[in-house]
Amino acid sequence: MKCNVDARFHPDELVAATGVVIRGEHGQMIGGKSKWYASVPNALMAEALAC
Repeated sequence: MKCNVDARFHPDELVAATGVVIRGEHGQMIGGKSKWYASVPNALMAEALAC
């Protein structure tokens, strides 16, 4: 399996969004999730939340 994560940070509003996708050995999607966060201080924290 392979797990991909990513984050997006909006500095003007101090909010972030993260997403994760899990794929199987043949590339088929097994699952995924996205989430919004309020009061995120910076992009580094957004990336940490994604992980």
